Amino acid sequence: MQTKFNEVVDMVYSLPQNEKIELCELLEKNIIESRREEIYNDFLEAKEDHKKGVLKSGNSIEEIKKLLK
Repeated sequence: MQTKFNEVVDMVYSLPQNEKIELCELLEKNIIESRREEIYNDFLEAKEDHKKGVLKSGNSIEEIKKLLK
């Protein structure tokens, strides 16, 4: 795996600058989309936990801090 990664890195380094920029933009968009999907899945899981009564809510910051410990 490390060899393939190194090969990809070498190939990227050999690209012209405009293609590196385009690749960078594509990767940033991909990372953002992946993170958005992760947040959405966490939301769905929390929503399901809430329906099951697993989640507890706090009314004050101190209560919330205690729940996070």
